[in-house]
Amino acid sequence: MVERVTIGEKLNSLTERSQEDTIKARVRNKYEAIIIAKPLKPFSEKDKFIIDQFIMRGGKVLWLVDPVFASMDSLQIAAETLGVSLDLNLGDMFFKYGFKINSDLVQDINAMFIPVKAGQMGTQPKFEYYPWYFFPILTSNSDHPIVKNLNGSKTEFASSIDFVNSSPDIDKTVLLTTSQKSRKVNVPVMISLNFLGQKPDERLFNKEYIPVAALIEGNFESLFANRIPPEIQEDKLIGFLKNSQSTRMIVIADGDIIKNQFQLSKGNYYPLPLGYDQYTKQQFGNRELILNAMNYLTDDSGLISIRSRDVKLRLLDRTKVDAERTYWQFLNTIVPVALIIAFGFIQAFLRKRKYSE
Repeated sequence: MVERVTIGEKLNSLTERSQEDTIKARVRNKYEAIIIAKPLKPFSEKDKFIIDQFIMRGGKVLWLVDPVFASMDSLQIAAETLGVSLDLNLGDMFFKYGFKINSDLVQDINAMFIPVKAGQMGTQPKFEYYPWYFFPILTSNSDHPIVKNLNGSKTEFASSIDFVNSSPDIDKTVLLTTSQKSRKVNVPVMISLNFLGQKPDERLFNKEYIPVAALIEGNFESLFANRIPPEIQEDKLIGFLKNSQSTRMIVIADGDIIKNQFQLSKGNYYPLPLGYDQYTKQQFGNRELILNAMNYLTDDSGLISIRSRDVKLRLLDRTKVDAERTYWQFLNTIVPVALIIAFGFIQAFLRKRKYSE
């Protein structure tokens, strides 16, 4: 069962409590896992406490977080917009769990194409498509079942992830990264459509395989250990836990990776399949990624193994394609024709020689 939940600083939003007697109280999670998708406002300390204790009781979390506010909607009004840091008050929580989402944006030469109006053809607008380096296509070199045989996943204004020193009981696995030609841009950053169509300076794209999604699993220590007053810590109905059971969480530094595109039809907007891009007509691996992530978090490994048998569509190296386009076009068009003509001449020569004797 899937449902939407508003925490709203309510202690029982993620857990259930029952008073068994005057001494004992039973506290348990309502859900196996929760998805926190693209929050836009800072979390209160009470909400963080509720999520923290959900994790301490073995709850799993899929974090889909944007540390930078940047929107394509602003670029529909003006050619430039500013990407600024978005304070969600989650940094200390993430650091305690062993990772950090950086206030930056990653750019990648292996990126999504976006349409740009280039003129009119009669009454219809004419569009041209350019790679938008702020929309990297994430891939994986890992054999982890979440991402094994997974198509590239499209993102919008993604950020980078770093791991920090933490308990040896915590294991960290990089799930998705940028390509070998990418870079980080610190905020605030000016985001401009004026760069579309310009050939990128590859010397700037000198970073490779920047982590954008990761799996963190093990035994976590509560963010609120040694931080709350004794009356709360000892309250049986609250049931505070300092350390977690063995649990896991997945963090993706892009809240839009779970967002559907919408298509206008007969005056109404209809959601397209997750991961489908209506402009390039490509199906990316976003849907399978989210399903695999939730199945892994909820221990349903059987479904993951079935999905991982799909054939992976390897993305082309766009820089190499542009640099060697003429060579491959010549090789695939002229060479086969030349071989056929040469074969025809050889066959005619052999026939002539055979019957002349």
